[in-house]
Amino acid sequence: MPMYEYKCNSCGEIFEELVPVSKRDASERCCPKCGSKDVKRNISHVAPAQVDGGKSIESSTCPTCSDGTCSVCGL
Repeated sequence: MPMYEYKCNSCGEIFEELVPVSKRDASERCCPKCGSKDVKRNISHVAPAQVDGGKSIESSTCPTCSDGTCSVCGL
């Protein structure tokens, strides 16, 4: 289940919830601070995927790492 970030349009509270993808719509959320249903889902940043050794697939310079199973550099 992904973590989604929401912002309350009534009080400005920003909060996160673990929500099934099928129920991510902001209309189903309530602000934990003021109880308002006037919330909007924010765009969240995602951390780069980490693999063994603490390397990040995104930071690799190997041209064959695109599928995450590289036989050249081991990512």
